[in-house]
Amino acid sequence: MPKNSIVREIYRKRERRAILVWKLSLFVGLVFFSLIVCYPKMRRIEELESTCAFLQHDIEKETRTNEELTQRRDRLMHDPEAIEELAKSVLEVRRPGERVYRLIQEGKVLVQKGGGELD
Repeated sequence: MPKNSIVREIYRKRERRAILVWKLSLFVGLVFFSLIVCYPKMRRIEELESTCAFLQHDIEKETRTNEELTQRRDRLMHDPEAIEELAKSVLEVRRPGERVYRLIQEGKVLVQKGGGELD
């Protein structure tokens, strides 16, 4: 092999190596740049997803509560026994001659039956 071709081959290898090093450093730079730019946004997305899950749980809870209250309202609007039960428990209304029995334990009313006067 002539000396000229060996020198050219060495220069080609150096050029290829320089291009490879340049491409590799460009790639590493782009990765770091992406991390610097994207990382805060990724954290914000995670925070928003967590908040969304929390709010979704609250929505489901409030929906169940709303359904229960709607059923209770409908029952009070159409069921005379439910109205009487509410009047006795909350307003302590009673029918004439009806007696009230309360089971009390450590200052808490466990059961209240009736709504009448105690003797």
